[in-house]
Amino acid sequence: MAASARRRSRGASARSRRRAGNGTKSSRRLWFAGAVAVAVTAILGAFFWMQATSSEDSVRYGALSTLTTADFHSLTISPTDPDVLLFGHHAGVLRSTDGGRTWAETSLRSQGQDVMGMAFVSLDGGELVGAGHDTFYRSADGGQTWDPVTPSLPSTDIHGLAASPGDVTTVYAFVVGHGLYRSRDSGESWERATQQQLPGDIHSMSAGPDGTLYLASSSSGVLRSDDSGQTFIGVAGVTGPMVTAASPSAAGVVYAGTQRELMYSADAGATWVQRELPAPGMPLVISVNPVDAMDVVVVVVGPQGAGEVYRSVDGGKTWGDTAD
Repeated sequence: MAASARRRSRGASARSRRRAGNGTKSSRRLWFAGAVAVAVTAILGAFFWMQATSSEDSVRYGALSTLTTADFHSLTISPTDPDVLLFGHHAGVLRSTDGGRTWAETSLRSQGQDVMGMAFVSLDGGELVGAGHDTFYRSADGGQTWDPVTPSLPSTDIHGLAASPGDVTTVYAFVVGHGLYRSRDSGESWERATQQQLPGDIHSMSAGPDGTLYLASSSSGVLRSDDSGQTFIGVAGVTGPMVTAASPSAAGVVYAGTQRELMYSADAGATWVQRELPAPGMPLVISVNPVDAMDVVVVVVGPQGAGEVYRSVDGGKTWGDTAD
């Protein structure tokens, strides 16, 4: 495994201590089965995993597979603990507290809640909102339990959700058929953010620390706003993006995933560099550590429809087993 892949992100001291006693090059690949294959386990809310070896070149430390749907929608990392990850899919939210080694069901599961986006709306990592197709939920305990809410939006068919890193009480939602909306009170009330006509095929949204917003449109590419969502311009260099993920801490750093590749930019999309994926497939879900722009988690969906979770601590140059 490359030495750079062993560097820890800031705040991951526990993970570093676990790795310190392990001098081998072997690693874990953990497979995650969905509601059909592990119905009993899911009902009990237990962890389920199995071990396997992986190559030194591209470490597969976690995999989400055999879900009841091929949809992989959203991933977010806690602002206070990089080992806490929340994954939104076609049947709710899964939660990991060990950097992706193991996952558990949350209270939002198996009821058709298609969670397209999640956003932390408190700096202590406790409160967050999640939304998707006819879904809007709020959690007050870091994503362990969720309660339905009725937002003052024209619809709850939401394809993008992001909180402003500079002020997490400012939240943006892309509402299908209605455009971009903004909340200044953690999602309690909403207003129209822009009058600009935006593409209808927005798949994801992310926010940078300087008021920049990024939208991923399969027909229009990456769209960027430099004025907190009032106006958007097209960004060249990425064709058919399915997801964008801006760094919450480093202005200008943004990742984009297409059906074939992972792209990286350090200048707000003025130029892009292609990153080699750790496995064949589509990087459909991306999340960046809120305090480390180089610590990025990607879910790669392979030809068989399984989603594998990978982590890089050098901006996608190399991929390593952060869970070892």
